[in-house]
Amino acid sequence: MVQYTLTNNERKTERKTMRLFKATYIRDNKTETAECFAEQIEGGVFRYNSFFPACEILKVEEVPQELVAAQDAYFAQFGTSAEF
Repeated sequence: MVQYTLTNNERKTERKTMRLFKATYIRDNKTETAECFAEQIEGGVFRYNSFFPACEILKVEEVPQELVAAQDAYFAQFGTSAEF
């Protein structure tokens, strides 16, 4: 499992273990795929956020932890595109 550090408004950090999934779902008569966490795919529907309509899930696969760890190591070393 990959450990993520979450920071709240009071600057208290908390370590959580999260599993990443790849969900294939139907949206507007098209098949799409997205990486998501378990709470986004509960009840057989995919919810990206509160504005995104709930979509029927066709298939869910767990993303290999080696891939997630490699991405995290890359971002830790080189940063992300959102960082200035």
